[in-house]
Amino acid sequence: MNMKGFLLGIVAVLIGVGRAQSADLPVKAQSVQYVKICSLYGDGFYYIPGSETCVRIGGYVRADYGYNVTGGRTPQFSGAAGAQDRTVTSYSTRHRANLQTDTRSETDYGVLRTVTSVHVQNESEPGVTVTLARAFVQWAGFTLGHSRSLSDTFGLEASWHPAAQQNHADTGANGVNMFSYTLELSKRIALSFGVEERRSKSVANLSVANALRVGADPVSSMAGQTWPDPQMMVHIDQDWGYWSQRSRPTTCLRPISPAPDGSLQR
Repeated sequence: MNMKGFLLGIVAVLIGVGRAQSADLPVKAQSVQYVKICSLYGDGFYYIPGSETCVRIGGYVRADYGYNVTGGRTPQFSGAAGAQDRTVTSYSTRHRANLQTDTRSETDYGVLRTVTSVHVQNESEPGVTVTLARAFVQWAGFTLGHSRSLSDTFGLEASWHPAAQQNHADTGANGVNMFSYTLELSKRIALSFGVEERRSKSVANLSVANALRVGADPVSSMAGQTWPDPQMMVHIDQDWGYWSQRSRPTTCLRPISPAPDGSLQR
């Protein structure tokens, strides 16, 4: 064997060994999407693994620290705190958290939706308060659970309306126990009607001494809740603004941007 053939044989052996070693090297695996994005209902939704249900989880955490204020961030200028003596605490702390879940899944009769929103608060270390702000189910036009009342209105602003306050009691941030049905008349025009747990006070027993006092609720009553309050609302949400007429005498006309999907939110 001449030198040229010997060298060619060595090169062939090296190439064969190189191929064998390269075959043994680990191949970079393709990335796996363990949580699949759900784009049916907007941003922030993901499929629950092993199901066709989409979920969006949200919330917030808030920390307040104040000096020379009470728990509600009110300056200490009146009442017991206004005395500014040694019994008054000079600072106040408050911490708040919120956890929200919104699940949706497709059914033969429309989207099945569940919403939960829980508020948690700790103020100046006395303890923790938990408030259920929302807990309801929506399906086929029905809303069942703890939701915003049909008679609630937007907070009126003095900058665009002479009446700076609402003209009736509403549910505020915590909602009301209710059962309602929403009928979509056309695009962004809906009619809702249902029943809600009463928020009005019962009848006072005027034969009891001091039953009525200025600035206080009746201390005695002779009637409880017999029937829930019926409610009805017409809701129009268009590009030019928003209008609604409720069963109670309240009308709102306010230019706002409609929701991207045009859906009703509770």
